[in-house]
Amino acid sequence: RLENINMTNEISVTHKRCINRIRILRLENSWSQKETANHLDMKPTSYSDLEQGAKRIDLDKLITIANVFKVPVGFLANGERDGLSFERKEQIGKLFDL
Repeated sequence: RLENINMTNEISVTHKRCINRIRILRLENSWSQKETANHLDMKPTSYSDLEQGAKRIDLDKLITIANVFKVPVGFLANGERDGLSFERKEQIGKLFDL
């Protein structure tokens, strides 16, 4: 239903949580924003905008981010942990205090 779609420039709570998951995964790798941008084939300023919430994440970029961090898209989007190996679930659990 169209009335449920956020038509403003404000990002949703779900989007903020996704960005936070990406930031935590970046820090897990001890990568700077610039290094992360290189891994994602992005300009550093574009990645910074993404992490600050100034830029929305399109589906193709979300898939790329998931692949780089070796997590399912569902984890980035809403915290789903299905499809993670036992070892990765343990790592994620520690990172995100789950």
